[in-house]
This record gives sequence, structure tokens and C-alpha cells, in this order.
Amino acid sequence: MRASAGSVFQLPAFTDEAEELADALSRAEVPLIVAAAHDGEDCFALRWPRRCALVLGHETRGVSPQLEACATARVTIPIYGRAESLNVAAAGAVLLYAWRASFAK
Repeated sequence: MRASAGSVFQLPAFTDEAEELADALSRAEVPLIVAAAHDGEDCFALRWPRRCALVLGHETRGVSPQLEACATARVTIPIYGRAESLNVAAAGAVLLYAWRASFAK
């Protein structure tokens, strides 16, 4: 919270259960996209919706199975070389870049 310089207090937090979150997003017609370390669609090939909820999970355990079951799509960052994954902050930056870049095509 300290690193956010107070921004964390300016955004609404959603703390309900996975199914309730998925229902709320569905009612608002917002697709739920889950970041997955493996077996998701390449983030640079995905046809990103203009509006979506992107969920990134724990660096080791990923997103909860309940939330993943509610996802509209799973997206993965292609990793080259021997690295297994990126940390969640780096992954978030790459995924947001891929989302934004998809509209420049």
C-alpha cells in the first residue's frame, strides 16, 4: 500500500467470492480473462476485447480454481529460453501492453 502512494484508496476493491465476481462481470458484459503460466492463448495472438477484467494470480499457485472456472479466456505470455515464468508485476505489464497493442493493428 505504501508503494501505491495512496492510489489503493482511490479505486474500489472487489472482495466477493469468485462466482459473485463472475456474475457481476457477466451482468455488466465484461469478459473475465485469466492469466495462466501455461496452456493459455498467446497474449499477442489473442483477440482482446476492448473492455475486460484481467485477473493475475499468485506467482506460484496462479488464480484460484473457482475463478479460473468462471473465466471467458485464459491468456499466457510466451516465454523463450529456460525461464519458467515472470513475476506477477512484470506479467501484468506485458499483458496490459499486449491488450493495448492489439488495438493498434
